[in-house]
Amino acid sequence: MLLINLAAGLPIIVNSATPEAEAIKNKHLGIIADSLDEAQAKVLQTNNEDYRQMIDSVNNFGSLIRNGYFTKKALVDAVVKAQYNN
Repeated sequence: MLLINLAAGLPIIVNSATPEAEAIKNKHLGIIADSLDEAQAKVLQTNNEDYRQMIDSVNNFGSLIRNGYFTKKALVDAVVKAQYNN
């Protein structure tokens, strides 16, 4: 579900226990919150510049998803591993 939202250009809100939480934070792809109240507070505290940066980051990452970058990379890595790492 996370990838669908990112591919659609939507920032995401995830729990801090989500395995991807640190990457989401570092790449400015959304908000990390452990409750609905915390999520609401963080959304309300987000200023226009922070939101614009998040949208730009989500659009850039979403483009990679939509263009198949991660699928292609996984396939290339699998072929390299199968052919050269035996």
